Amino acid sequence: MDTILLERISKAPIDILSKALQVDSLAAFKRLQANGINGISIERTATLEVIWTNNETNIMEVFDLITDN
Repeated sequence: MDTILLERISKAPIDILSKALQVDSLAAFKRLQANGINGISIERTATLEVIWTNNETNIMEVFDLITDN
């Protein structure tokens, strides 16, 4: 993935990112929780960067969970 694109994606709020990727945000939220990604709420606007840094994971793992890859 392009570095500039990845940087912009990492800083985008999940609700906006899910719309841009045409992903159901509730389903993505449930996949994140089912895979041990904690500390986020569907009501609160979080970014990929916040999610991966607070869960000791990496951006690609979180991105794959959101996009169901």
